[in-house]
Amino acid sequence: MQIKSRISASTRFATFSVITGILMLCSCLKAPLGNPATSKVDPDIVGYWNQTESDGSGTLYAVAPFDEKAYIVQAYNYKKNGDEYTGKSSCWKAWVTPIKSSKFITMEQNWALINPKGPEGSVYPTAKYVVAADSLEVTPLKPEYSKFTGADTSEKITRIIQDNVADPEMFVTEVMKFRRLNPDAEPDSILIRSLIN
Repeated sequence: MQIKSRISASTRFATFSVITGILMLCSCLKAPLGNPATSKVDPDIVGYWNQTESDGSGTLYAVAPFDEKAYIVQAYNYKKNGDEYTGKSSCWKAWVTPIKSSKFITMEQNWALINPKGPEGSVYPTAKYVVAADSLEVTPLKPEYSKFTGADTSEKITRIIQDNVADPEMFVTEVMKFRRLNPDAEPDSILIRSLIN
């Protein structure tokens, strides 16, 4: 689950103050796509995924299966200070929904699981993804897509995406690209250990 971009605030992952990476890009829908109770974990996206900016800052996602149906995702927005990395993190529940030949990931932040009627209400960042070897490409949904207007249930969201999955207008134009980290080899292991204690 990181390319720097500037789009409307409605596309940000809830209220977590990330200024780079996927947290600014993924579409926050008013209702979730799919159902985590009936989903199935895709092992291809389990692992550590990273995108680094030219200044050494970046975003790291630790994606682990919570059970056979859903993931727990820890997101780290970090900076490099000398040989050390420091950052902030947020925690998410995530699940996969296949639609036709595509796969989508939907996320829900942990505070929303505790209090769905919190200050921002529940929102669901959702994106199409493709895994190839050690790379992950993520294409977020576009919240301004006209057909999402009034889509406030999972059934409506699912039907819209099924009917329009081939429509490029439903997605943002910039694809996010991640690299899988190797926790057993430097320098990847140094970054992981620095952020995940």
